[in-house]
Amino acid sequence: MRDYNGVDLRNGILPSHTKIDIWEEYARQVLLWFEPSTYSSLVLADKPDLVDTFSSLGVEVTRSFPEGSEEINAVYTRYCIEADPKRRKRFLERLSQLGAQVNKYMCLHPTGRDDFSLILSSHEKKLLLLNQKGYKVFDHNHLFIMSDILANEAMLKDALLRFGKTAAGYEVSFERVIVVVPGYVYEFNLCENSYSFVELNNSKQCELAMKARESVLEAEQISNR
Repeated sequence: MRDYNGVDLRNGILPSHTKIDIWEEYARQVLLWFEPSTYSSLVLADKPDLVDTFSSLGVEVTRSFPEGSEEINAVYTRYCIEADPKRRKRFLERLSQLGAQVNKYMCLHPTGRDDFSLILSSHEKKLLLLNQKGYKVFDHNHLFIMSDILANEAMLKDALLRFGKTAAGYEVSFERVIVVVPGYVYEFNLCENSYSFVELNNSKQCELAMKARESVLEAEQISNR
């Protein structure tokens, strides 16, 4: 049995192989904040990652970042567990070179991507799995994507069109695609052929990330009692 009493909830790195996936729990927290009337009863599951069986709703969670993001994640992990101030400074310098920003609670990936190509690719991959019975099919199937894109109105309109064209080639599709980026939530409603966006400022993102983190550690502590 592992002892997590020594884990620094607010500043320490999460244990590896946690019972709850931090990104799936973060997605649940964001959706609960974004539209509680629809997403308040979601629970963590598998294939898809979040489900509300009463409402027959399934939400698959994925991340869509460029290759450089993997290095950012690796360097930030090393920064979190490193005690030597000089080495921590070097890790921060490398993160800065990669365009990342580190605050008290998290590492923010660089923004400013100018196309939806990775997101559109993720959408089609998940559509393929949904139709090949890689996931349980519900009456309502949604897709939640984490990204670093910074979009304007023209890009959102084009993405909606391309989501719709791709979905038209499949028997089963996602009714909604929720894209969460630093500062915003983009919502694409493919049933209504519409999109919208709301601001999700840094402080609120940090708050939701900390709620997710606390849930992960609480689950670990309960399972190891």
